[in-house]
Amino acid sequence: MMGRRAFWAALLMPAALPLTPTAACAQTPTVVSRAPAWTHGAGWRLSPDPVLELGASGAPVEEFGDVRALARLADGTVVVADRMAGELRLFGPDGRFLRTMGGLGEGPGEFKGVSSLQVLGGDSIAAFDFPLRRWTVFSASGDLLETRTFRHSELPGVASAYRHADGDFTVAGAILVSPGGPAGYSDLKTPLYRVHATDDRLTPLGEIPAQEVYRTESGGLGRALALRRGARAVGERIYVSDGREWEVRVLDRNGAHVATWRRVGVDLSLDPARLRAAEEASLLPMKGNPEALARWRRLYAEVPRRRTLPPFSRFLLDGEGFLWVAGYALPGEPTPPWSVFSPHGRYLGDVAVPHRFEVLAVDGRQVLGVWRDDFDVQVVRVYALEGR
Repeated sequence: MMGRRAFWAALLMPAALPLTPTAACAQTPTVVSRAPAWTHGAGWRLSPDPVLELGASGAPVEEFGDVRALARLADGTVVVADRMAGELRLFGPDGRFLRTMGGLGEGPGEFKGVSSLQVLGGDSIAAFDFPLRRWTVFSASGDLLETRTFRHSELPGVASAYRHADGDFTVAGAILVSPGGPAGYSDLKTPLYRVHATDDRLTPLGEIPAQEVYRTESGGLGRALALRRGARAVGERIYVSDGREWEVRVLDRNGAHVATWRRVGVDLSLDPARLRAAEEASLLPMKGNPEALARWRRLYAEVPRRRTLPPFSRFLLDGEGFLWVAGYALPGEPTPPWSVFSPHGRYLGDVAVPHRFEVLAVDGRQVLGVWRDDFDVQVVRVYALEGR
């Protein structure tokens, strides 16, 4: 989506890479959901008020620049990854500030751009730094335990990294953009790899959908509204979709297709007037920048309008193996709910979230995310997940 936080990074490189295609089973089970499994009033829901709020007190330690990831430790400690500050901040379950880890820089234990967190055994905290391509692990008490940089020549960039229980990593490479090409829609891909713990060997798992962009007549790339986007979530299994329909492909750790989850009967129709209103809402932050405003108006005028909404925008795995799927948000409209799937692929139902609240993590019975006020100030909020 385009707006103040609009950002997407892609490396210009040849489209053809020597990747092994993802193996597909001759027959994979398909789980089809036509209605939610939760009965009316019996589903999960967020507590009416947050059980913890950080950023509204005015305390310096609660002033956040760009929160990209959140995590929760077993004792309730909340870890906040602030990309702008280049540090991790830890707060107790009652909101009391505990300590800071890291700092801006490129030395051991420092960060240039934290993009994700993973809680490992013993409550150690792993942070992935996108610009440095580096995996850094701290103990809960703040000791630096490990750093690992993905330097493989086959990896011109690393978008994310997930460590499995045996020490192997599943890493997503940079988005692939083919140079040149005719004007029109273009599907971008992300290569997936396994990095082996024992010998640092790299095994390609195949390419997965990343997002759709529009190539203008002048050759520029842009993302207008309602363009499809791929989604992925990586755990002990890998969940991917190209965003063309309400379908999730489940891959095992080797990239083999093992199951398909599908929802049917979802109304994705998009009225042209609704899309035009959303386009105008997306341009409001640019009223003071005539050049940017004119550039985006030209893009909107050139891109053919979609007649359907993308089915979703993002995947998230919670700590118990449930897949959370974010609805597609149009500017100026209420924040859509998240759809929840059981570990076996059954669509359970939707969980509504407050407007302007971005869910970043779900851990047990708590939902962690960032809420933004009218001035775009970030407030970290933790809600109890009721009914679970």
